[in-house]
This record gives sequence, structure tokens and C-alpha cells, in this order.
Amino acid sequence: MFSRSILITLLLSVVGAQAFAGTPMDQAVYPKAYQELLQRFVVQEPLPGGGFETRFNYAAALALENQKALREEMRQHFLAVSPNALGPKARYAWASNAYNFFVIDLILENYDEGKLGSISEIGEESFSVFTEPWFDIDGKRYSLNEFEAHFLFLDIDRNSDTVPADIDPRYHFAIVCAAKGCPSLWPEAFDPAKLDEQLNAVTQNTLKSSRHLRIDDAGVHVSKIFEWYAADFGGSIREFLLRHGPADLKKLAPDFAVHTDIDWDWSLNRPSQP
Repeated sequence: MFSRSILITLLLSVVGAQAFAGTPMDQAVYPKAYQELLQRFVVQEPLPGGGFETRFNYAAALALENQKALREEMRQHFLAVSPNALGPKARYAWASNAYNFFVIDLILENYDEGKLGSISEIGEESFSVFTEPWFDIDGKRYSLNEFEAHFLFLDIDRNSDTVPADIDPRYHFAIVCAAKGCPSLWPEAFDPAKLDEQLNAVTQNTLKSSRHLRIDDAGVHVSKIFEWYAADFGGSIREFLLRHGPADLKKLAPDFAVHTDIDWDWSLNRPSQP
């Protein structure tokens, strides 16, 4: 009888070069199957003022006859990449895609025929899904929080007065937590060749949602991202919002107040309609 590891090796060898998109196999930042997963199961829901939110059709993905094998194939691809062998843009694209896939995979594994109401329910304790170790990269075991901190935010000390200049807060809008309050899962894989363009698009799209930005007489209200990761914005959330937010922000007084008080909706990001 074949062992599981032998079976996975055979699957990957059969898929071969066609399984990967755009780059040599050993340097590919996402498998072709991941792009197809996004195209098939990410549902866009238009926003009243432009832009869109996305939902993921977990039930439809789980209905695929070979979904377990496909998920294992994608998982093994992301885990097999050696980040240190990639250039900066490729490494960041790989990390963004891998993080989002790991989240999708955890939801699918724990969906329980639709009984799962939030990613916070996965793990030994509430919200421990983010702190429990789930996977190994280059021989080290990572939780979701550790993966994000290491590969996207360079293990910065957010209590420090100085944040490295190469920290890019736009990645907070590129990675997802499978919650409706989270930035939407972008409907295409992140690609090193157009990463900057994609990061601008996903950030601007997120800030069109009232889940992340609202304007009223009291000033500008934003989501908890700007509170939890305030240091990542280089000390000027206002400047970041003016650069990436809606045009209405430029009509406000230059010193407009910013309130990080929009509640986070942790309910699962499944479609409104089945």
C-alpha cells in the first residue's frame, strides 16, 4: 500500500509544470490550482458607493469530488517553497497567497456541513486558531500570527518607537481572516510582476467599504486594523488614508479626526445567498 507521502509525491509529479503559474516550478509563488480556486469560488458582492466585497463559497468548494486531493496538492506546494530563495516581491506574493490559502483550508477542514459560524471557533480555545502552530516552513513550525509577522512584517517590534521603512501596511488589506469584517479575499492570486498594482487595488477597494471607513461630522471612523497595527502605518494613519482612501477625504480639514471604532464582524465570509 502506498503511504500518504508517496501518494502526494506522485500527484505532484503528474501535475508537473502545468500546476504552476508564471514562474519556474521551484520558484513559483502559487500553484495554478489556487488561482482556479479563487476564480471559481470567490463571489463578488458590489458596494453601493463602488468597489466590492467578496465571499467564499465553502459549500461549493467542498462539493468537488477531488477537493481533498486538490487542497493537499496546494498545501504541499506552498509548504515546499523556500522563502529565502525568492526575491523580495516573489517572497511577499508567496506569503500573501500562502496565508490566504491556509485560512481557506482551515475553514474547509472545519466547515462541519455549514455549522461553523466563525474562524474564531477553530482551535482548542476561542481565537486560538491564530496562535496554534499549523504548518512547517523550512523546518520551523508557524502559527498564522507567526507566519504573518515573520514573512510579511519582518518580525517588527510594534512597541518600538521606530518601524522599519520597508514595512508595507498595504499587506494588512491583502491577507484575510475569513470574516466579514476582514478585508475581502482578492479574487486573483498575488503575482510578483504586478504586486504593487494589486496592493494598491486591494487597499483602495477595502477603504470603499463601510466596514473599514466611514465619514461623519465627528471625523473619519476606521476599522480595528488601524488600532491593532497602528505602528505599521509609520505614525500617520491620516496620511495613509489620504493616499489610498476615497476622494471625499480630501474635502475634509487637513487635521481631521480619526477614530478606530468600527466594530469587527467575525462571522464567516460565506455568500449571502447559497
